[in-house]
Amino acid sequence: MFKQNEFSALPGVNDETTARMIWSSILEPPDRVAYRLISAYGAAAALGVCARSLDSRDQQSLLAKKLELPADNLRNAMERWKPRAAACQLQRMEDGAARHEIRFLCPRDPSWPQQLSDLGEDAPIGLWLRGKIPQGMPVSIVGARIASNYGETVARDFAYELNSAGSVIVSGGAFGIDACAHQGALAANGNTVAFMAGGLDRLYPADLFELHQRIISTGAVVSEFPPGARPARWRFLSRNRLIAGYSATTIVIEANIRSGALNTARTALKIGRPVGAVPGPIHSQLSSGTNQLIRDGASLVSRSEHIVDLMAQSAQTLLPYSLLQTDVIAGVDTAEAGEMTASQRRVYDALPPHGAGITPERISVATGLAPYEALGLLGQLELCGRVKQTGAQWSRLQGA
Repeated sequence: MFKQNEFSALPGVNDETTARMIWSSILEPPDRVAYRLISAYGAAAALGVCARSLDSRDQQSLLAKKLELPADNLRNAMERWKPRAAACQLQRMEDGAARHEIRFLCPRDPSWPQQLSDLGEDAPIGLWLRGKIPQGMPVSIVGARIASNYGETVARDFAYELNSAGSVIVSGGAFGIDACAHQGALAANGNTVAFMAGGLDRLYPADLFELHQRIISTGAVVSEFPPGARPARWRFLSRNRLIAGYSATTIVIEANIRSGALNTARTALKIGRPVGAVPGPIHSQLSSGTNQLIRDGASLVSRSEHIVDLMAQSAQTLLPYSLLQTDVIAGVDTAEAGEMTASQRRVYDALPPHGAGITPERISVATGLAPYEALGLLGQLELCGRVKQTGAQWSRLQGA
């Protein structure tokens, strides 16, 4: 089990940058409770506040009142933070960053992307960076990982033309539309940024290593996850909000009706950014999401000039956030019959894939969930026939 006060064991720090590095290893973003705490006290002082309040319900109640939070919300958040606070290894993070030439940015850094503040309490508390963030109007191009030749060609062409005109192409560094968008930018002047869903010392997917290195050489790869953090399924969705928040405009090229790319579009609309979608064949599942976006009022985009026009428009005249019908994304927001919920999927993905067992404490560190939350979800998965318990350890059931 963990020590009585995990925050007391953290290295003492006074500077905000180092403190935010520690917080980046403790949180599973976005974390609105942590955002309020750090905004109220500063990152370094917030660690001390947690150390003093962790074992005192009275202190927690007073702190919750100051932060204008329900006391239970603060207590639950502290329970989530405890396992990672106990496992935090600042020196290992710093060594990993130095080996891979990774820098850490915090909001007071001159090169911090100020537009991310539009995310409000979902804004990142810090960013890890390899390369150099290029100058120019950022436009995100996102879509399906398994794309058609049509979608891939459109993504490359748009990225090349927009990049040649001075825009920075933003995407997620993944297969499909993401990779093609980055490739199009690299074929022009190379100004492109990839937001990743794990630590920058283990860029994912490994098969795109050469592409990622090219991005680093002329642009940047960025993540809010520290070195050593593995790219987990749920982190791709939280990463998407950064793509939307960083970009002046978001363009979706090929996405089915339950695609994570629509999650990016939804965030963009929520914070008042223009969204465009490329139409596709009505019988293609790959175009069902983009066609729905257009039907609901998003701007139809068929030429790069349309994107330039879209960037100049007021977001107030575009599709209201409330009209976007993308509330069901498999295993992310809700689950249909037979699917795991987002929280269940997070716990299941944390279990080793080949039958080895791990403890709930290790699952808590991997997922950012409190130990009691992890145990409850393991129980649900056991009832569904997906996992089994052997002593103190849990493992996947093969074939589940």
